[in-house]
Amino acid sequence: KKLRGAAAAPRVSARAAMREALGATETFEPPPLPCGHCMLSLRMSDSNDGLEELNAELRFTNGEEAAKLRGMYIFREENGDFLDCCARGPERLKDLAPVLFNECGRPKEVLKKQCGVRARTGGFLWLVSLDVSEELELDIQKEFIQKVFCVLAGAMKRLTLVLCLHDSIDRVQDMDLHPMEIDGQQVFSWEKRSSDPKAMAQVASRERRLRPPEDMGMEQVASPEQLPPLPEHMA
Repeated sequence: KKLRGAAAAPRVSARAAMREALGATETFEPPPLPCGHCMLSLRMSDSNDGLEELNAELRFTNGEEAAKLRGMYIFREENGDFLDCCARGPERLKDLAPVLFNECGRPKEVLKKQCGVRARTGGFLWLVSLDVSEELELDIQKEFIQKVFCVLAGAMKRLTLVLCLHDSIDRVQDMDLHPMEIDGQQVFSWEKRSSDPKAMAQVASRERRLRPPEDMGMEQVASPEQLPPLPEHMA
């Protein structure tokens, strides 16, 4: 008999349960990207419980660390296990998630009125921390965080919404994030619709360069030097 007030065991999504049964984990690690005079590297590891841990870092040309970002990613499905996933995440996400979302990860009214339609489904990222070197310029710090979001907003992860608390990011007031007051706490958000077009274009260009060239079924036009000589009666 279940005791009154006893906490129910968190559910595990069907995809996570299958991976756990197979003993498999997934890792998302795109090639490094240039970011100002630094290089950005990003890695996401699936923890088999519906959560994916994000680690991104920025390094100067001499190899020293310029910035480090950490977050927890959840893809919002319709199976109603979103809050259970959040309950296995960081303490502050665990406390705030039921205030902001329903069981499927759809925003409740307090959040819905402050975010766009696109941000109500798809990938969600809880930004745990962003630590930055004092030597890193503000514009590169902004480019770093925007490029991380833009990479995750692509077809692989379909990120549409990022949330963090005011003390999670160095110089958060300068990061072009949207401030909100929710449940007595200052929360900042990013949505796909508000992404930096320049960062998006650079990421898309990088992705195109990584793909094999497409065969469009068109013959290459020869240069004048490659053309055969004309017959004497036509010269």
